[in-house]
Amino acid sequence: MAGNQEEEDRRRRVEQADHSGRMEGQVLSDETRQTAMDYVRGAIDSTELVNQIRGRYGHD
Repeated sequence: MAGNQEEEDRRRRVEQADHSGRMEGQVLSDETRQTAMDYVRGAIDSTELVNQIRGRYGHD
Protein backbone atom coordinates (compact mmCIF):
# COMPACT_ATOMS: atom_id res chain seq x y z
CA MET A 1 0.00 0.00 0.00
CA ALA A 2 1.08 3.51 -0.71
CA GLY A 3 1.97 5.87 2.14
CA ASN A 4 -0.26 8.88 2.81
CA GLN A 5 1.88 11.37 0.87
CA GLU A 6 2.40 8.97 -2.01
CA GLU A 7 -1.32 8.22 -2.12
CA GLU A 8 -2.11 11.94 -2.16
CA ASP A 9 0.39 12.45 -5.00
CA ARG A 10 -1.22 9.63 -6.97
CA ARG A 11 -4.68 11.04 -6.33
CA ARG A 12 -3.56 14.45 -7.57
CA ARG A 13 -2.09 12.92 -10.75
CA VAL A 14 -5.34 11.04 -11.44
CA GLU A 15 -7.41 14.18 -10.83
CA GLN A 16 -5.16 16.19 -13.17
CA ALA A 17 -5.42 13.54 -15.89
CA ASP A 18 -9.20 13.37 -15.45
CA HIS A 19 -9.47 17.16 -15.66
CA SER A 20 -7.30 17.26 -18.77
CA GLY A 21 -9.45 14.58 -20.40
CA ARG A 22 -12.65 16.42 -19.53
CA MET A 23 -11.23 19.57 -21.11
CA GLU A 24 -10.93 17.50 -24.31
CA GLY A 25 -14.49 16.13 -23.96
CA GLN A 26 -13.55 12.73 -22.52
CA VAL A 27 -15.20 11.12 -19.51
CA LEU A 28 -13.74 8.23 -17.52
CA SER A 29 -15.80 5.06 -17.56
CA ASP A 30 -16.69 3.50 -14.22
CA GLU A 31 -14.25 0.68 -14.96
CA THR A 32 -11.41 3.08 -15.73
CA ARG A 33 -12.22 5.16 -12.65
CA GLN A 34 -11.99 1.96 -10.54
CA THR A 35 -8.63 1.11 -12.12
CA ALA A 36 -7.43 4.64 -11.34
CA MET A 37 -8.50 4.22 -7.71
CA ASP A 38 -6.55 0.95 -7.54
CA TYR A 39 -3.53 3.01 -8.62
CA VAL A 40 -4.27 5.73 -6.04
CA ARG A 41 -4.43 3.11 -3.26
CA GLY A 42 -1.16 1.57 -4.44
CA ALA A 43 -2.72 -1.75 -5.42
CA ILE A 44 -1.20 -1.36 -8.91
CA ASP A 45 1.69 0.74 -10.19
CA SER A 46 1.61 3.26 -13.04
CA THR A 47 2.79 0.69 -15.59
CA GLU A 48 -0.08 -1.64 -14.69
CA LEU A 49 -2.52 1.29 -14.75
CA VAL A 50 -1.50 2.16 -18.31
CA ASN A 51 -1.46 -1.49 -19.41
CA GLN A 52 -4.96 -2.13 -18.08
CA ILE A 53 -6.45 0.98 -19.64
CA ARG A 54 -4.70 0.51 -22.98
CA GLY A 55 -5.73 -3.16 -23.04
CA ARG A 56 -9.35 -2.24 -22.31
CA TYR A 57 -9.46 -0.12 -25.46
CA GLY A 58 -7.43 -2.44 -27.69
CA HIS A 59 -4.16 -0.49 -27.60
CA ASP A 60 -1.88 -3.27 -26.38
